Amino acid sequence: MVAFAKLINYLERFFSTIKRILTVVVLVGCLITLSFFTPLFSTIVLFILDFYRLPESAVSVNPATAIVVLGGGLTNNQQNEIVINQFTESRLIKASQVYQQTGLPIIVSGKDAPWMAKWLQKKGIMWVVAEKNSFNTCQNAKYTAEMVNIKQVILVTDAYHMNRSRRQFAINGMATVPSIAPLPKANDWQHFDQNLQHSRRALYELLAFARDLVKPQYDCQPTNK
Repeated sequence: MVAFAKLINYLERFFSTIKRILTVVVLVGCLITLSFFTPLFSTIVLFILDFYRLPESAVSVNPATAIVVLGGGLTNNQQNEIVINQFTESRLIKASQVYQQTGLPIIVSGKDAPWMAKWLQKKGIMWVVAEKNSFNTCQNAKYTAEMVNIKQVILVTDAYHMNRSRRQFAINGMATVPSIAPLPKANDWQHFDQNLQHSRRALYELLAFARDLVKPQYDCQPTNK
């Protein structure tokens, strides 16, 4: 009977501990979920992404000789025509501003490169080179490096994507000067949908960053065409 009583007491404490752990897990999960709808989650993730130190080869010590813009995707307009999406357009706006300041040629990189080049040309920027074979960040860096013999560039993408992109360009022998393009919608405590856009973007980059830590992409897989 004494042994049985001890067993019952042990099981009660065990299940009580499990209950406390589950309660904490649920509370933390609820807080993380709620933070998705505030600027808090994306701000913390961006801090984590920027905290991890870049390799020395990523930092440009000489003046940049070109601007590289990474594509953010395509969409369809009301006429069902393929056009650049709002993320790509934001990056192109930033790149055009940098172009006005520097006069450097622009390299657009990604499957959306032809549409990006047309957008820039409509703005009167004709010094544009299109790298249109890449489908991910690793290929952006690899194919751009193979296309042009340039070692220092101004890199245009959004804040969440910047650290990972600069690593990939460094792996492929290109140092970068970051030029951050804002997301189409700003973080705002009063607008849940805008915060959610940032949170989704931040989560995607956090997962990609974790993947690269476990298995760095030193050689991109060829694209099936």
